[in-house]
Amino acid sequence: MKRKLLTTMFIIASLSSCNFSNKQVVYFHDRHRLALDKICEYSAEKYDIELIIIDENFDFQKKSEKHLHTSNNWLNKLILNDKIDKIIWIPTFNFKDLNNSDVGNYNKSFTNSAPFFQEKKIEIEDWIGFSKKKYNKKRIFSIDLNFFTKYENNEIQQINIQKDILNYIWKNNSPLITIAFSPEGQVNPSKSWKRFAEFYNFFAKKNTALLLEIDEGYESITEIDIEKKWNAQFANANESCGFGFGSRLWDNAPSSIAKMFYKNPPKAITANTEKIIKILTSGYEKSSELKKEFPQRRLRKLKKIAEESLFDAVNNQPNEPSFYYATDSHRGLGFRIRDKVKDRGCFGFYYGVNDMELAARMAAPIAGLFDKRYKPIKIEEWNSLTFEISIFGEFERIENPLDFTPGADALILEKGNERTLLQAAATFNRDLSKIAFLEVICRKAGLPPGSWKDASIKYYSAPSIFFIEKALPRTPNEKK
Repeated sequence: MKRKLLTTMFIIASLSSCNFSNKQVVYFHDRHRLALDKICEYSAEKYDIELIIIDENFDFQKKSEKHLHTSNNWLNKLILNDKIDKIIWIPTFNFKDLNNSDVGNYNKSFTNSAPFFQEKKIEIEDWIGFSKKKYNKKRIFSIDLNFFTKYENNEIQQINIQKDILNYIWKNNSPLITIAFSPEGQVNPSKSWKRFAEFYNFFAKKNTALLLEIDEGYESITEIDIEKKWNAQFANANESCGFGFGSRLWDNAPSSIAKMFYKNPPKAITANTEKIIKILTSGYEKSSELKKEFPQRRLRKLKKIAEESLFDAVNNQPNEPSFYYATDSHRGLGFRIRDKVKDRGCFGFYYGVNDMELAARMAAPIAGLFDKRYKPIKIEEWNSLTFEISIFGEFERIENPLDFTPGADALILEKGNERTLLQAAATFNRDLSKIAFLEVICRKAGLPPGSWKDASIKYYSAPSIFFIEKALPRTPNEKK
């Protein structure tokens, strides 16, 4: 199934369409130009508005041939159409600190907007200076998260300025806030996604309006080239998450983002947006029935049964494993072992389990002693181990390998007569994106990077829940 090329943006719609008690509206989007329509809508019936741009780049460049307005020039229309009384641009630097070469480059950027500088319709401030001033006009904020990439090597400074900006905006009760993810301006995927989540959660906790819309298409040929480089870098570096444009941005989002949207869902504005959010979070909806059937206390009991069974097997060293005979049940169970840094064994009964206690008792020794990918568990390493029990719902075929929820769905990869299972809990320690999850299951199946795109491979997904806990301390001479 071919998926449309989508350009992702988050949108917080007009107050008239949302019944929120708080009048602050936040609009997240992929590219900064996507803030244009919302700012124009807001300013249509307002007067004397100042727009505060917090951005590493000055988005007032010449118009491109392909698009009238891009993320490099979207401010043009805003000024020329008198939608905003004044724009205050806050970059990460102070112009006094720039060398002559940098000043020259920025002067070229300002060519189109020179008259507006003269008319004081555009001003440049540093954040410290701006935050100390008092203003009487209504201010709206437009933030590009690439602003914070400069501080990635100084985490304390980045956290402080981010907290300062968020608190300032909130205390000043800005009626409209737009926030651009701008993946093309980001450097480190893990840090960028974490920063995005921090902004999203900040406003989610404040009960602000959170809506989401996804735009279509690439903005330029350059973006296609950027995405190719990202894909190559991702495959070579074995990253847990990455970047992309459109729906591919969310295919590269860490599993924690899917969980965040499930807990604090944005309202989808378009059908495309609704589809992507539904796919990203549907696994959590489906697993709700499993959670009722298997509360934490029952999962902990199953883990304890599996742990005791494995400890007994490590001490007695059986010659061959015992297997569970499948029934017509749609439930399955998996058991996974990790030490402090890596996997040490895994085994699962995909389906047909109607006696979970018996399945747990049988799966643990197979994972610990008979998984040929790993050396058998030794009693000497016992206290460094962590055990993980998973319960699977019914596995169903998915035509598109990306149609699952990372962190909530288990996957089966089927190639020829071989099947490989990857439990949802694999995301727990690594916060894997969809694509990273697919790369891991391919690697587990002995397939090369990128094999998940192979049309001959079949995929099955199932909602699942899991419980993870360290091994109970044991001594080498201890018996069951």
